[in-house]
Amino acid sequence: MFGYVRPDKPELRMRSFSHYRSVYCGLCMELKRGYGQFSRLVTGYDMTFFALLLEAFAEEDPISEPGVCILNPIRKKAIGRSSAVLEETAVLSVLFAAAKLDDNLRDREDLWRSRFALVFGRRAIRRARRRAPQLDSALREALGGMALLEGQAKPGDQTANQAAARFGAVLALCLRHGLGSAAPAVLDAPWLGGLERFMELLGAWVYLIDALDDRADDLAAGRYNALDHLESEGLHAPPERGRFPALFQEYCGFGAERWPRRDAAAVAGYLTLAALETEMDRLLAPLPIRRHGELLANTVQLGLASVRERVMAGQPLERL
Repeated sequence: MFGYVRPDKPELRMRSFSHYRSVYCGLCMELKRGYGQFSRLVTGYDMTFFALLLEAFAEEDPISEPGVCILNPIRKKAIGRSSAVLEETAVLSVLFAAAKLDDNLRDREDLWRSRFALVFGRRAIRRARRRAPQLDSALREALGGMALLEGQAKPGDQTANQAAARFGAVLALCLRHGLGSAAPAVLDAPWLGGLERFMELLGAWVYLIDALDDRADDLAAGRYNALDHLESEGLHAPPERGRFPALFQEYCGFGAERWPRRDAAAVAGYLTLAALETEMDRLLAPLPIRRHGELLANTVQLGLASVRERVMAGQPLERL
C-alpha cells in the first residue's frame, strides 16, 4: 500500500525486530516465488503488518530459516518460510500495487513510472488476479468508487468519510479472506467483529494519513484532498467526539507555531487520526492474540502515532 503502518523501532526489543524483519524478508521471497523478481519491489511495511496480524491467529506456528538476500548475498539472515499467511499476503501485495498504479494513471500522477511498472508487472498482476478474482474485483470496485466520490466532490461535501469507509471495508474483506486460509476457525469466533472493525478503522487511518502526507502537493496543484471534505467528528468514538471541538481550538491555537505550514483542515485530520489510533488500540487489546503481541501493540500504540507526527511535521519516513 503506502508504507505508513510500521512499528516504532527504537521501542522494540531486538528479538522482536528480528522477527519483524524475518516476516518482511519472507514476504519478499514469497513474492519472488509466486510472481517473479520484479514483484519484490512491492514488499512493504503495511503488508508486513497484515502478515503479522494473520500469523497472530494462525493455527500453525510461523517458521524462519537462515537464508540470503539479493541485497546482501554474503550474510545470512532469518527469513520466514513459505506459508499460507505469506501466500495470502503476497497476492494482496500485488493486487494493491496494481490498483495503486491504475489510480496513478487515472489521476495522471507519476505517469511514466506507473506505465513502466504496469508493463513489466503485467504477468504478475494477471497471476494475482487469477488467484484471487473476488478480492481483485472488490478492491477495484472500492477504489473506483472512491475515485468517483473524489471526482464529484464539491466544496462542503463530506465525501472523505464515505471514501475512508470504503477503503476500510475492503481491508476487512482482505482480512477475512486471509483468515480463511490461515486460521479458518477464527471465522466463527464471537470476537471476529471486533477484529474486522479494527481493520475498517485501519483502512480509514491509511486513507487519511495519505491525504495529510499529500496535502501540500494537492493544494499547490489544485487537486482534491480528502481533508477538505472530512467530517472529523463522524470518525471519532463517543468519548473523543465530545472533546473534539475544544481539542481542535487548542491545537489550532498553538499549531501555527508548531506546524507553520499546516492549515485548520490538516489539524482536524491530525486529531482524527489520533482518535482512530485510540479506538484501534481499544479493539486490539481484548483479542485472544496467540503470538506477536509486542509487535502488534508497538505498531498500533507507538508506530502509528510516530508516523502521524512525522507526516504532520513534513518529515520523511525513514527505512526500518
